[in-house]
Amino acid sequence: QDVNAPTNGEFRDRLRAAFEKAGKVPLVYAAGHDHSLQVLEGRSPGDPRHILVSGAGSKLSSVEDTVAVRYAAVRPGYMTLMFREDDSIDLYVHAGSAAYLNCPAADEARERCMTEAADSFRTVFSDRIYPPTVN
Repeated sequence: QDVNAPTNGEFRDRLRAAFEKAGKVPLVYAAGHDHSLQVLEGRSPGDPRHILVSGAGSKLSSVEDTVAVRYAAVRPGYMTLMFREDDSIDLYVHAGSAAYLNCPAADEARERCMTEAADSFRTVFSDRIYPPTVN
């Protein structure tokens, strides 16, 4: 949600410059501030191959459908990267139900709500992100 903030832009420019100086392009940028789940492809020179946004734990915010979007959802969730012995890397996006973002304060009802919330999580997207595949 802060992608257009001047400080954020300066930070991205400095990251790009550091990787360019090293002669490298990063595989992943991971962010956890937005209140949604997004898997994006880097589209500009110096961008990482994948931009992962995960942070929908307390509230939700909308996502935009752009050419860079591989997966996007307005749901609570998290992501995992699996580093395999053959040097491949798989990405998994896990999402739960938004119905459980606000559990009641009462002890028994809160415990039931939190258990149901944890049980609602499913893997909703997966992809091998390394080595890159040719389309």
